[in-house]
Amino acid sequence: MSTTVNALVEVCDAGADDEELAEAARRLRAELLELDVAGAEPAPGPAGAGPEGAKGGGVMAVAGLLVQFAGHDVLSAVISAIQGWLGRQRSRSVRLTIDSDSIEITGATSAEQARLIELWAARHAGAS
Repeated sequence: MSTTVNALVEVCDAGADDEELAEAARRLRAELLELDVAGAEPAPGPAGAGPEGAKGGGVMAVAGLLVQFAGHDVLSAVISAIQGWLGRQRSRSVRLTIDSDSIEITGATSAEQARLIELWAARHAGAS
């Protein structure tokens, strides 16, 4: 039996206002709900708040989703969906966190980013 994984998916954009970012998160949520996930709900906390412990400086708007799923295959599908969604966005990135382990995914595809994502996902294969 697979363990349910709780992932925090944060849509980040330095140039977006709270309303734009909330709408972007809603669109990503709709795409994630098409997958075999148990849920994808807005994360508590104000939009526009940076990650906990972040230092001040440039303002990075953030909207989060809590996504629940079971299985490494679903994690791979979630990552693929995020990458596809980012390919259609302007200047956004997504930070994906499982058990305090985060990776930032950008719309730019490169062999190096793909390898980093693969290694990150492999670390969480045993948890699912």
